[in-house]
This record gives sequence, structure tokens and C-alpha cells, in this order.
Amino acid sequence: MTHPTTFEKQTNEVVLALFNHSEKEQELNFRDLEPASAGEEEQEDDFDPYIVSSRLRAIGDQLDEDVRAEAQQFVQDPVNLVEGFSNVVDSLSHTWVVRNPDMTIEKAVLKVAVSLALCVFQLAPSMKEVVQSTLTDCLTSPSLSAFIEEQGGWMNVEI
Repeated sequence: MTHPTTFEKQTNEVVLALFNHSEKEQELNFRDLEPASAGEEEQEDDFDPYIVSSRLRAIGDQLDEDVRAEAQQFVQDPVNLVEGFSNVVDSLSHTWVVRNPDMTIEKAVLKVAVSLALCVFQLAPSMKEVVQSTLTDCLTSPSLSAFIEEQGGWMNVEI
């Protein structure tokens, strides 16, 4: 299990990698995008925020109209992003769990938060910094950080 400060540092690196495309990220192959095998613990040296961000970015393919509609609302009212992001994520996550009973609420929160943040960023690139900060706050919430750490850290999270 990673220490809280390490987890928070890694989460910041993952969020930065999500919003900053790089040559390294484009060089990743599919093998690198798979979570570590069962029983393999994430090693501090093995952490690569670009691998994690690539896995998370793949969630964008699963965007539905609810996420897009909420993202559009945040673009029209940016002040509401900071205040309302977690409420929208909670609401949409519960909807996704009802639609997909095999999905845990934590996995739904992770997927919705990343999808919503990336959608807002795509619609309004000028909001990048506030979106990054808001997403980081969501990902480091006690319940979501516990879920990620229980799986062995970012490199082992199954998305």
C-alpha cells in the first residue's frame, strides 16, 4: 500500500499526464496499458503516470449523453464546476451502478469523474487548470483513494 503523501503525489502526476499529451504516452504499447497481474504489487519504481492516464483516457469512449450534458453546463457556468463537480459525479455514478449492477460505486465514481473532467476540458480547454484541480480533489477523496490503494495503487487499478 502506498503512503498517503505518495498517493497524493502520484494522483497529481496522473492528473497532469491526463491533460498533457506527450511523445512518451504515444509510444506506450498495449501491454503497458494493462494493470499489473494479480499478486504483483505496484513498486514505487514502476509507477508511470502516463500509463495510468492512458488507461483513464480510454474511459472517454464510454461517455454518454448525461456526461456530455453536465459538461456543457459546467462550460456555461464555470463557477459551478468547483462547487458542483462532486455532486454531479455522485449522481451520475449512482445512475451507472443502477444500469450496471456488477460495477462498484467506486469504479463508477472513477469513470464518471475522469469522463466528465475530460469532456469539460475538450469543450473548454481554457478551463484546464480548474478542471485538473477539481479532478485531483475528487480522486483524492477518502473513499476513492482507499479504493485505489486497496487495489495496490494506480498501476494496479482495473478500469
